[in-house]
Amino acid sequence: MKRMINKKQRVFQGICFAFIIFYLLWAVYQAYFAEYAVELVADRLFGALLFAILLFINRKADLHWLVFVVFLAAFNLHQLGLYGHFLLGIPMDRVIHFSTNFALALLCYNLFYSSKFSSYLTKAGLSPGWIGLIVFFFVTGISAFTEIIEFVGYSFIGEGEGLLAFGMGDMGGWNNLSWDLISNSIGALLGILVFHLLRLKKYVMEKEGCSKFAKEK
Repeated sequence: MKRMINKKQRVFQGICFAFIIFYLLWAVYQAYFAEYAVELVADRLFGALLFAILLFINRKADLHWLVFVVFLAAFNLHQLGLYGHFLLGIPMDRVIHFSTNFALALLCYNLFYSSKFSSYLTKAGLSPGWIGLIVFFFVTGISAFTEIIEFVGYSFIGEGEGLLAFGMGDMGGWNNLSWDLISNSIGALLGILVFHLLRLKKYVMEKEGCSKFAKEK
């Protein structure tokens, strides 16, 4: 089992290294060869940084393959710049916010149940419902903070594309902000529900030898 885990981690690490290099090269290209997309350089550097963090996390925690894949898909979808497009009549801006928070909720759960901190809280009698509530507010809090970052970026950069500028995905004023927060909340809530339905917490706790969750059927 340990050999299988190590093999899985090596695959995950290889994917993270590949994306770090990819986003760094993309940033260089947009900085020097694509003048129309200079404001997107910050997004590409953020992508490289995020995968570096994910690489570090993977070395410290046993990430579930489903969590890893969903997180990759959600973040790379965010980087494609599909704002202004629609998916089955739904604005891609809302789809991106939803998917990002869905993936972040799964990741937070995975990290929480892979840590020793979770065993302390469960032994103290903290129910899964309370843990889910904590994850929900933590994830939506992070997402709300990114809206502040967008506003600060807009105050200095102005119109443009990417995280730090006011572009296609930001049109609509209060209506846009409200739908962003709503999409974030729905994504986080569904991520919490899926985590419990698919019993991902059982998988993580079995890795840590927690008998309370390992005995659940």
